[in-house]
Amino acid sequence: MNIINGERRGQWLAALVLGLALVASSWIWGRSFLAARSVGEGLTVKGYAELPAVSTLAVWRGGIQARHADLGEAARRLEEQGRRVEAWLQAQGVAAGEWEWLPLTSWTIYRQDIHGTPTATVEAWQLERPLRLQSSRVAEVAALARRTEELLREGVAWNSQPPEYFLGSLEEMKLELLGKAAADARRRAEILAGGGRRLGGLTAARQGILQVTPPHSVEVADYGMYSTESIDKMVKAVVTVTFALKP
Repeated sequence: MNIINGERRGQWLAALVLGLALVASSWIWGRSFLAARSVGEGLTVKGYAELPAVSTLAVWRGGIQARHADLGEAARRLEEQGRRVEAWLQAQGVAAGEWEWLPLTSWTIYRQDIHGTPTATVEAWQLERPLRLQSSRVAEVAALARRTEELLREGVAWNSQPPEYFLGSLEEMKLELLGKAAADARRRAEILAGGGRRLGGLTAARQGILQVTPPHSVEVADYGMYSTESIDKMVKAVVTVTFALKP
């Protein structure tokens, strides 16, 4: 009888110890799970903002060229064409300080044999002088570029590129865009968090690359974009932010 009671007491004590150990281990595991969940918990979202903008600077590049077997004659013809271009710019109301001639470039063109191989005989000299026009009168420059056929009718060997249009206040716009994008990110995070959770403080933020595109364009680039083809532009910004979550 005493032996039986002793065995029962031993079994009861073993069961009690095992139960306490399970309870303790469950509590420890639960606390560890909650701690890990708390540390890693957060909500990461992207915020977007865009602003319309109008270019404040226009840059237009063109140039004249002349070709002749005699180098002196090629230079004379190039100089004559330069005077015509200058007179035309003055007639269009372009100020002297808004344009400049850039350094001249020249090529020696050698005669080719019947097999298309260049020989040592000079066939002609090719001379080119580029011109750059830069002005804050953006609309006037755009109109001027559309009238260059007038030079061609005068016999000027004129070639030009489309004008490029730039923004002068991009840095100021960047600050405004980042604020709007951050506010948009918080609104998105509040929607995603739902009614049962509240947003905590900002734990991380990363600024994306600015995209400057023509209006209504959906084109973007990983390294950023700065379109110079249109006077009117759309400046876009994206931010990636992480918010803590409260119970």
